[in-house]
Amino acid sequence: MSTDRSIGKRRIAQAGAAYAKEKHLESKISVQQMMRKIEGEIDANGGIYPYNDGKLNADELLERSGKSAAYLQKNTPKIRALRDEVNAWIERVKGQIASGAPSVRREVNARVKLANKQIDEIRQAYSESELQLTRVTAELADATRKIGELEKKNTELLKQLASKTVVTLKPEQQK
Repeated sequence: MSTDRSIGKRRIAQAGAAYAKEKHLESKISVQQMMRKIEGEIDANGGIYPYNDGKLNADELLERSGKSAAYLQKNTPKIRALRDEVNAWIERVKGQIASGAPSVRREVNARVKLANKQIDEIRQAYSESELQLTRVTAELADATRKIGELEKKNTELLKQLASKTVVTLKPEQQK
């Protein structure tokens, strides 16, 4: 009977270990996917982390991954390895982003100035286009008026020709 119990306990332990291994793997994948997603967000926002006032840390990563802040505090070899990976990633990414409210504000203000400059250039180009359109419209109206006058004059000349008798001229005789 004791062997049946020990076999049962061993099976339960193995099942528990397999479940824990699978759960850890899912958690690790979730954290790594969030790391890639955050890198994409930083790239898409020109070097600014768009959440948490621009501050990126392990707690922020874990929260966005659906894990508690205490998850990386466990003292198992797999968790220590993941914690080291996360910390190395955070240090690497922090070097690439503008962090803190003043830095983010400076970056955003620089982008706003650039956008305003581009808007001014667009407004200038639009104004120049409107002036050109006005000039071309006036030229078109003038050309249309001249065409009308010439068509009228052409019609009058055709009428004058129609009322005259046309005489064939004899070719000069060669001597």
